[in-house]
Amino acid sequence: MVRFPYSGEQIRAMVATEKHPRDWETLAFKKSGERSRRCESLLVRADGKYDRIRLIVCAGRVDDPHSFKASLLLEDTRVRGIDYHAVARRRYYKEVIPKGWHEDIEDPNRSPGEKGHHDPVALPDFEPLDLLDFLRKVCKHWNIELPLESEMLI
Repeated sequence: MVRFPYSGEQIRAMVATEKHPRDWETLAFKKSGERSRRCESLLVRADGKYDRIRLIVCAGRVDDPHSFKASLLLEDTRVRGIDYHAVARRRYYKEVIPKGWHEDIEDPNRSPGEKGHHDPVALPDFEPLDLLDFLRKVCKHWNIELPLESEMLI
């Protein structure tokens, strides 16, 4: 297995560092189906360190907040995700994915199935009203500063 170039600690530091869209570009949701939308943006760290960080936000159905999901990619590898599950998922009577909104904390340095590779953490106070509210909450959670709201297009 090829080692990921960032340690778990470096990934946590990158998530905690303030970031913003490259050149403060407009965040525009594009149609990816009749009722679905997708937004993707390259991010720049406020501390000046260069990493290839991307934010991807998808809406399966614009009118259904439970169909929304977001991913934070580092060097084209998913390191964080936020999505919704209507039912908790269990394995051998142990809850492995909580019911409701949760954040997936992923460490690509660990093998699939290894403890710490994929840890879902419940987000009990995370309840978006619409797609723009979801984007705002995701960005606040991952320390991403957004351009002015008038520049965000859905």
